[in-house]
Amino acid sequence: SNCEIAGDEVCDTPPDYNGFGWPDCEYTLAARDPDSVVIDPDERLIMSYFLNCRRDDYKFSPMQQELVLTNLASSQRSSIRGTEPTNTTILASNTQLVAPIGGQTLTVYDEVTLDWTAVEGAEHYMIEMDGLPTFSSLAKRTFIVSAENNSYTLNDLSADKLYFWRVRPFNSLSTCRTFTPFQSFRTGLSTSVENRIPGVHNWKLAPNPVYQNTTLSLQITSKEAFKGNVSWFDTQGRQMSNPGQVTIAPGENNLNLQLPQNGSGILFFVLQTEKGRISRKLMVLK
Repeated sequence: SNCEIAGDEVCDTPPDYNGFGWPDCEYTLAARDPDSVVIDPDERLIMSYFLNCRRDDYKFSPMQQELVLTNLASSQRSSIRGTEPTNTTILASNTQLVAPIGGQTLTVYDEVTLDWTAVEGAEHYMIEMDGLPTFSSLAKRTFIVSAENNSYTLNDLSADKLYFWRVRPFNSLSTCRTFTPFQSFRTGLSTSVENRIPGVHNWKLAPNPVYQNTTLSLQITSKEAFKGNVSWFDTQGRQMSNPGQVTIAPGENNLNLQLPQNGSGILFFVLQTEKGRISRKLMVLK
């Protein structure tokens, strides 16, 4: 054999002629090489043409491993040596998409926040969004988000359009988590400008997500004083509670709010004033 000087110069990988399209991981035909010798391919080699073996069964041959290590030790690879990941956590679970899901029709189209559950040990999340559930169109978009926040807000979506999205977590060591099953939503016809109170230029609800029976903080900065009425709604638009009026002073405000009793899942907070209203989606965990 001239395997040490020909082909890929690897001698412990048998010929593999017919892997593409083979339905399983056991090749049973008696294909022959040019010398009429029956070949017995190693279906479980990562660099084989057999694509239907169990994922965990794939491997590199010993000589392939040796070549990888030799290449890593070469001068061309000096930039990646000595950069061992500081995060050695293997991601044990995947994330779950929280909102918007289930084909939900939103109110606005220019301020859409995607929410998903946090994954312990994740450093980043990869988001894919497309108008097709196959994520195969030329308009597919990909975003990389720091794991400091398990949410992402989009301000450039089209009105009245169906979108599909999915997420996968990863860190510098653990990159093999697959994408979640996709979810979908349809953008609304209104703009976020219609969801505002003049003079309020910064506000949030914290924490979000929040657990039941936890005090919620409304942090709001306003140029002027005003009074407003707080209400809570479910995803069907039904009012769950109406705690009443709050007073906002000029400058920074931090008000404690009580969640509706027995409220869980996705709720909507609404602060209505004479000059406008603001609303926000909240995830309540049991």
